Amino acid sequence: MKREQIASLILACTALSAEAANPYQEPLNIIHPGTEPLTNYQVRVVVNTAQLVALARMQPDCDDIRFASLSGALLSYWLQTGCNTTQTTLWVKVPTLNPGSNTIQISYGDFAALSGSDGNATFIFFDGFDGSSLDTAKWSIQFDPAGSGGSGPDITVGGGNLTMVGDAINSGEGVYGPLSATFAVPIAFGARAKRDAGWADIYASLVYPDLGVVITGIQNYGQYFGIGFPAPIYHDFVSADNNWHDYETLVCNRSALFSISNVANRYRLDGSDLTGSIGRFWMRTWGNATMVVDYVFVRKMDPEFEGFADPTCVTSADPSQLLAGLVTSVQELVSTGLLDFGNGNALNAKLNAAMASVNKGNSKAACNQLRAFINQVQALLKSGKLSAASAQSLLAAVAQAQGLLGCEA
Repeated sequence: MKREQIASLILACTALSAEAANPYQEPLNIIHPGTEPLTNYQVRVVVNTAQLVALARMQPDCDDIRFASLSGALLSYWLQTGCNTTQTTLWVKVPTLNPGSNTIQISYGDFAALSGSDGNATFIFFDGFDGSSLDTAKWSIQFDPAGSGGSGPDITVGGGNLTMVGDAINSGEGVYGPLSATFAVPIAFGARAKRDAGWADIYASLVYPDLGVVITGIQNYGQYFGIGFPAPIYHDFVSADNNWHDYETLVCNRSALFSISNVANRYRLDGSDLTGSIGRFWMRTWGNATMVVDYVFVRKMDPEFEGFADPTCVTSADPSQLLAGLVTSVQELVSTGLLDFGNGNALNAKLNAAMASVNKGNSKAACNQLRAFINQVQALLKSGKLSAASAQSLLAAVAQAQGLLGCEA
């Protein structure tokens, strides 16, 4: 199960004066469970601003919120959603996150303050589609990628939104993108979008052209196949309902995909190794679908900080860490109904035994226990109790651990 690291402030009740313009100030503790320091990392912060507004300590529009380091240096932030609610979501760019406990400050209370929310200063890439025209420094427009003769999409910017109306010809027209910036894994990208009308598809994706890999974060319905993947990479999209939906997709070095639709669902598929590959953000609508986008962002993503022990996200050469990730993967297969409880426990018993052997320095015993794990996975696959995709994921991770331990083939 994914464990999100969220700095959370429920109620600020002391009045400090470290910042004269903002009379109220509180510490926010951020736990980094990883082993390596992070720099300029975007941290999600959840604040109960409704309570602060009710106490007349914060502006109803949250414009007075500020974040700072302990030394008083202001930190870039972006207010994503939910001002004057119990779950106001903000992102703060923290200059340094050391393993363990880290503290920053939040302040508020200056009723003359203007908003300091700035997505461009907070994220690797951001567009809130302000103004009345497309920012050509960030985006380029592509028409008729297949040369099919369509007229391409109608693209407009206004009211803080991007609107794309695809061609009536269902032949691949209506491609929007890519970014002028490029992105290397691990990375996360998010969008707030809705499908207003039409019957065809909309996408918001990361594309790795050199590998032919497409990692999709938004789609209207059905399944989408990216070249380089052995199976559909996502199948949990909403049909057109004219409502806003928030999406975030986390991409790891082995193209592990964790997608969140309205912070509800996660899926993963192991594919091509994306290490060293350059990705671009890409959105499109085709058929006669209309896609409306409120914002898009791309941020840093550290698997350890996000709480993903998945082996495809592990970058260190630590077999114990890989095996711990495998335990989590087996637990997720059980929790999602893809593996029964008894076989899940039996698999994890072998992994835990292997970890104990590794910690004792007994690599030979660990290799034997991993071989027993492989035999059980192959038996479950043969009996139909484990899918080919799930078995492939487990076996690939075990092979990586065996390599680190020097196990004989």
